[in-house]
Amino acid sequence: MKSNRKITRSEKKLFFVTGFAIVFIIAFGAWRQYMDSIPEVKIPTPKMPSPNAYDFYVKAGAAIVKVNPAVDPAYDTQTVPESQWKTRYPTAAKEAWLLKNAMALKLLRQGFRYPCQLPPQRSANLHGFTSYSKFREMARMLSVESRVRSEQGRRNKAAESALDILRLGHDISKGGVLIDFLVAVSINAIGRRDLWEILPHLNLREANFVVQRLEKLHQSRASFAEVLREEKYWGQSNLLEAMRSGQWPANDFLDEEKPTLLKRWQMVQTPRRVVVGNYTDYMDSLITAAQKPYGAKKVSPAIPDDIYNQELVPVFENSRLNDARDETGNALLLVALALRAYRLEHKRFPQNLNELVPRYLKKIPADAYGAGEPLRYKIVGAEYSLYSIGPDGIDNGGRAIEDKSKTGKGRYSVFEGKGDFVAGINH
Repeated sequence: MKSNRKITRSEKKLFFVTGFAIVFIIAFGAWRQYMDSIPEVKIPTPKMPSPNAYDFYVKAGAAIVKVNPAVDPAYDTQTVPESQWKTRYPTAAKEAWLLKNAMALKLLRQGFRYPCQLPPQRSANLHGFTSYSKFREMARMLSVESRVRSEQGRRNKAAESALDILRLGHDISKGGVLIDFLVAVSINAIGRRDLWEILPHLNLREANFVVQRLEKLHQSRASFAEVLREEKYWGQSNLLEAMRSGQWPANDFLDEEKPTLLKRWQMVQTPRRVVVGNYTDYMDSLITAAQKPYGAKKVSPAIPDDIYNQELVPVFENSRLNDARDETGNALLLVALALRAYRLEHKRFPQNLNELVPRYLKKIPADAYGAGEPLRYKIVGAEYSLYSIGPDGIDNGGRAIEDKSKTGKGRYSVFEGKGDFVAGINH
């Protein structure tokens, strides 16, 4: 018998609510499944040069003979005053040690014939981790060679050794990630230190030779934007590798091995696409900022609000300070060498840096801490003051940044602080 009962309003409302709930659950489940799926990210693989200088550097590092503490204060476990260096580190001992390392030096300089490109970092395991200490050893080995050549009166050869240190430092940042870049910065500091010691003793021909080679190195330096781009690809690779391994959520991306229950819940609830997307967006913002002058008005990108990126990205916030410090150190040394050549030829320093172009320099380097303006320069009595405005972005008239932990005269390292980055004082 056919029922004539009509569906009540409450039943219609129930059906609507139930249907809406089912659709919502299905849609939310589909969305969540999509967000938790591993995103497709295009990570390019660069074309590697062949032969590659990097391969020679690795072989050279493996060939280094164990260091002898009697060759250089950098290797000594004791703190020895500079006045005692000639006795503590005799030339003959350094020469003998360098002779034992002839093969390492040969392999290193064979690499200088070719372009350098570090293998792309596309895994959580750092491919070059075991080489980093060896690269620094090679820089110190060249520094010993430079010191020996100076002691032998061969200033031009001593300068070549110091320039080779800078060549090595510039090369191992090409195609590298942030840790490669930081190793390169430490190597460059060794080369600059040695050149500053040699600079006052160079004749006109030697000074011009060093300027020409250093200017080429300065121009070929890997940009910080390139370093950050490789760091982005490496970070993306790390995240995707962990997600594909089935070990996600991954504790490896957090500071602690055993996260709290709250953090564990946040890890589970954070979609994978959000993590990768936030990381990519943040790194892209840093890369864009790195393509602009350091002193240009800029707003630092906000730290993403997901638990993974809150642990991953803060390390990059002040990373560009190292880049500006390294670039400024190179630029100040380059101009100081050109000023040395100018004075030897004209018996005076120029009234302004433009007088160095094009006879001594192709162009005046920009102040890496500025917004595109050149380095500052002024005549002070019979000498000069050459400086960058430094990380505070203020022209302090050449007043150097001071290290309050030290007393007396010295060259003080530049990180953050008030004052200028002054040639011959700061480093």
